Amino acid sequence: MNNLVEFLFNVEGSLIPRNYHYCLYAALTSIVPQLKENPEWAIGRICNTSIFDDRTIRLTQSTLKMRCQKELIVLIAALFNCEINLGKESISLKLEKGYELQPQSNLAAWISIKTDNNREPDLARFAVSLGKQLAKLDIDTLPTIGRKELLIVKKQPCAVYPVMFSSLRPNESLILQSQGLGGRNHLGCGFFE
Repeated sequence: MNNLVEFLFNVEGSLIPRNYHYCLYAALTSIVPQLKENPEWAIGRICNTSIFDDRTIRLTQSTLKMRCQKELIVLIAALFNCEINLGKESISLKLEKGYELQPQSNLAAWISIKTDNNREPDLARFAVSLGKQLAKLDIDTLPTIGRKELLIVKKQPCAVYPVMFSSLRPNESLILQSQGLGGRNHLGCGFFE
């Protein structure tokens, strides 16, 4: 049974830091501190942005998805219409809609996996770790892995790889969307769309 709800927010503002992920997580958990230690929610990447310069991106009819277990809806409700600071800029989140998660045959996400305390694993180590996580979730469909990118977390680089699945079975799709893979779900890594 699917116990996961997804919310789509309109994001209004002008410019935000290019590496906004940790700022966004910190801002959301300052509004709802109970979320800080709770693994039952995740945020996606802000969609519909364009590069402004090497440090900032521009918001243009941008959206943000947030996912949580149904039991957390009462907590998440505090974020349905709020203003937050991301670096020197402020943005507002306005809830557009909420819905129960549905199976999708094709999914993609950034994934971050630390291997042997290594924040920047090479492709081979990442693939082995990813395979182990898929086996634990009983997922047989193999993904395509893209080129490594870097995410800055607390001023430290953290490697992320784009991972794309196709032809997922419905139960595999719901497992991936609800549990994610790797770490840093709260920074948009492991958030499958």
